[in-house]
Parts: sequence; C-alpha cells; structure tokens
Amino acid sequence: MDHYVFEKSLLVDSYGQVNNGKQVFQIEQLHKALPGDIVDYDANTKTLLRIIKRCADFIPGILLCNGPVMGIIKKGPTSSILKRKFIPDDKSFPTFIVTCRKKSGPNEYGIIQFKEWESEYPLGTFINKIGNGIPGDLETEKMFHKYSHGVMRKKYSKKLDMTPYNIDITPERKNINACIVSIDPEGCYDIDDALHIKKLSDDIYEIGIHIADVSSFIPIDSELDHEASKRCESLYLNWEQDDMFPNEIVKKASLFENIPRRSFSTIIKIKKDGTIIETHFTKSIINVTKNLSYQKAQELVNKNKPEKITDTIKELFELGKNLYDSKTIISSDEEYDIHTTVSVFMVLCNSLVANEIYRGGIYEPICRSHEGFSEIDIDISDNDIKNKIIQYSTSAAIYVLGKSPHKALGQSLYSHFSSPLRRYVDILSHRMLYNTIKELTNKVSYRNLIEDLYIVNKMHSCIQKANRRSILLQKAYNMYEKNDTVTDTFGYIIGIDDTRILIHVPDYSIDIYAQIYSYRIKHLLAITNSINEITINHVNNGSSLTLKLGQKVDFKIIITFREEKFTRKIFGQLTNPNPMNMFKFSLFDDDI
Repeated sequence: MDHYVFEKSLLVDSYGQVNNGKQVFQIEQLHKALPGDIVDYDANTKTLLRIIKRCADFIPGILLCNGPVMGIIKKGPTSSILKRKFIPDDKSFPTFIVTCRKKSGPNEYGIIQFKEWESEYPLGTFINKIGNGIPGDLETEKMFHKYSHGVMRKKYSKKLDMTPYNIDITPERKNINACIVSIDPEGCYDIDDALHIKKLSDDIYEIGIHIADVSSFIPIDSELDHEASKRCESLYLNWEQDDMFPNEIVKKASLFENIPRRSFSTIIKIKKDGTIIETHFTKSIINVTKNLSYQKAQELVNKNKPEKITDTIKELFELGKNLYDSKTIISSDEEYDIHTTVSVFMVLCNSLVANEIYRGGIYEPICRSHEGFSEIDIDISDNDIKNKIIQYSTSAAIYVLGKSPHKALGQSLYSHFSSPLRRYVDILSHRMLYNTIKELTNKVSYRNLIEDLYIVNKMHSCIQKANRRSILLQKAYNMYEKNDTVTDTFGYIIGIDDTRILIHVPDYSIDIYAQIYSYRIKHLLAITNSINEITINHVNNGSSLTLKLGQKVDFKIIITFREEKFTRKIFGQLTNPNPMNMFKFSLFDDDI
C-alpha cells in the first residue's frame, strides 16, 4: 500500500510529488484527515484506510475567549468547563472546538492537540497558552512566531555526554600539510569549510576544499541523528541562532585554527582556466593555519606584503575569479569579491560530490534542483530591484533524489555537502560519498530517503519563511515602540499576486505586502493579470488602475502590533496611485 500526504482535499503521492501537477485522488471522507497528514488510501474503493502519521504534535493558533460559547461541558458555581472555538494559525486547517475554563476576556495565543472529529468541527485538547498569551507582548510574539512556523524546538541538554560521539566512525585518514584558511563572517563559531591552494606549475594548481567531517561523530540511528533529522537546519532568526547540533558537537567539529580536526577533503588538480585534471576525495586530518573574517581576507587581497597567508588568499582569489569570469562556476554578473571566491569553491565541491555519487552507482545523489531564474522582460535600470523581482518570481530550489540540474548555478548535478554543521542533508551526502569511495552499500539514513527529503524540503521552507518574517516582526515592534504606527514612505513593486502587491522599501530594507482590492468586491472588477502587471477596471464607472513590476509607488506602512494575525501587525496601504479612488468605500478585507 502506497503512503500519501493529504493536502487540502488532495492526495499527493511520493511525499509531495504530484502526478503531472494534477490531483491524484479526491477524498470523500474529508473529515478524517488534516492537511499534511500521511495516510493510506485505497484508490479502487476510494477509501481513506488509516492515518499513518498526524501532521503535527501541536497546532498553534488563537483561542477565541471573547467569542461565542459553543457549549458547556460542566457548570459549576465558581468555574465551568466551556467549549470555545480555536482558530489555527495555518489557514488550511479547519476551526477546532476545545474545552477550557476561561469564561471571557481577550483572545489568547495557545497550542492544542488534535483529539477527534465530531460532526462539523474537529475537537482539540488545549495544551497551554503561549507565553502570557497576550498578542503584542514581544516575548510572547517571538514564541508564537516559532510555533506558527513549525520551528519551535526542544532545547538540547545543558551538558551533552560526548562519550558515544568521540569515536571516529571512519578512522582511516590522510594527514594534509598545507597553508589552510577558513573565511567566514565576523564572530562565526560554526566553521565547517576551509581551503588551501598550491601552485604546481605556471598553469596548474592543487586546490583543497576541506569540510568539517561531522558525520564521523554521528552514528546512524543515534539519538542525535534523530534530533538533527527533525531540525533539518540551523535556525537563524532576527533575535537568535538555534544550531542544528548541540554546542559540544559544534565545538568538537568546527575547523578552528591550530587544532587538528577531522575533515572530508576534496583535492582537485586544476588548470588556471578552470579545466579539472583530476579529483580525489579523502577523509583527512587538517590543521587550519588561520580563521579569517571576510573583511580581513578582502584586506589581504589588496595587501602587497608577501607572506604565506596573504599569498594563499590572493591565489585563491585569482583562481576563483578565473572560474567565475569563465562562467564555469556560478553564472552571474554581480561584482566579484572574497565572498564570491568562497562561493565559487563551495559550488565546485558540491558539484563534484554529486557527480562522484552518481558515477558510483550505489546511490542516487540528493540533488539540489532548480529550474533557473525566471525570464522577465522589464526595463529597469536599478539592478537591485530587478534582481528582487526575478528572485520573487522564481520557483525555489528543492531537494530531489536522483539526477536533476541546478540551472541557476549552471550545474547538471549539484548536491549540498559543504555545510554539515548547519544542514542535515549534507550529513546524508557525506555518508553517501564515503560509502561510494569505499564501495560500501551501508545505509545512509535510518528511514526512507524519500520521507527524509519530504521533511527536509518542508522544514527548509518553514525556516526560510520564519527567518524573513522575524525581520518584519522585529521592525514592526521597533516602530510600534516609537509610536510610528503610520509611516509615509515609498517603494518599488517586486511582486504581483491575485489581490495584493509586494513592495520593496529601501528606507527600511524590508519587503511588505499591500492589498489592492478585496475578494468581497471582485464582482465589480474586470481584472487583467500578466507576469509584469495587473490592470483593474471598474465595470460600472469605467475607472482603471494599472500596476507594473518595478514601478515606484508611495504608500503608508501601518503598524497594529497588538493584532492577532501576523499580516495585520505590519502592512502597506497604497497612497499614490491609490486604488481606493476608484470606489467610495474601502477595498480591503478586515483581516487581509
């Protein structure tokens, strides 16, 4: 029996792979499944057989304490058990009925567990309010933010017993003697890549790309392996960093200078023009000569004093530029700098790993698949705005099992391998590569890889959204604290949805939505929507409004931080052009 994922009345097979983009089955018994549930379904009888796994242990949302009482379970002289509505933050979920003792008062953030279905509404068990429950309290908002994006994690124990994780799972290693440097942001403590370069002749170099060998610490199916597979990635929010691994593992595996460290090294013999002569992969012991910040490394590029570290950085910089300019690695017209140097060699490493796993034939590589950037014909002189428009209109990259290109990077095969401290999928690629070069058929995961990748893709999307929205949340709070609840500003349209536009605001370095009409009055409008623009015509009075990608607009940023819904805490309202001039009443929904 095949397993399926239930998504908004559709069954999606193979954990997210919809057949030809069409719905696979229509479920008749909708009341049994929730969006995201993994289910067994009989196609012949069109019957939902069983729920294999519920989509979530906890469902965050709003308890309607000031809404109607839906029933009374027990009535007492001092307190009663009441039935109240609970609105999940995820709009794809139905409204729940939960029991609580709260008679009345403001609505509260809380979490529930699914209990069972009862007639129209599913029943939930109210677990707890989030923080103090009050919308508008910053610490409560931060907690609710993590719950609502599915990134609330249990904390690692304060002191991890490293005994089972000190053993080297792959102890056969080669000692590498070279001037090795790492280049990272200032203050970085999870250093998982480093480089060396040796000039073998006037035209030939040896490049060493050394990646922290995290997989050598983490046994498959261990407790830490389970937890990392759930987290999928390190979490970066505006106010905190939550690592994928506990601090003890990060310290033990990070490539700190002047300390012998385990590495999985890619050694490349390469010509100056980018032609690769040979590649070798090996488990190694390295000793990083210097941990550098991007700023310090860029200063060394411009330095004339001859010394070992400076020469290494300059040679890496020049060879990386040759690869970049020839479009061998990373197809882009952005200005080349030391950040790009590091990216060039990491992309090269990731591509070589994917090809090696594919050639080995033991595994299908886990490819980072991307269809390439959207081609939008717009005449915009500002490259920053143009790039934002392209990024917004381009489908996100996903992980797939098997051969698939990353067109944006110009790579026919591309795996993630170079950040194993921050991404679990890199751990899987490390295990695949090791078994490939050793010609072993050992498993790489304690679960089915397709299920692993479904979870990784889903969690990656959640983490990316949580990261972007954390910036908006903090900005909204800062403005709210300063009483800047209505701010006149300007921006550029970088995205067009059905009823709203996305505006980039240079003055605040944020992207913010503004609604342009409401579904409530759509019957009064004739709407023409293309890739580049949207035109709204009033069917009665003949007024018209056209909005185009890249267009400069004036608008207000409106802050209502104590609102329960995120989309109402910070949003935009156009003032020039103003779509409300077409009407004598508001175009906007109460809850956007």
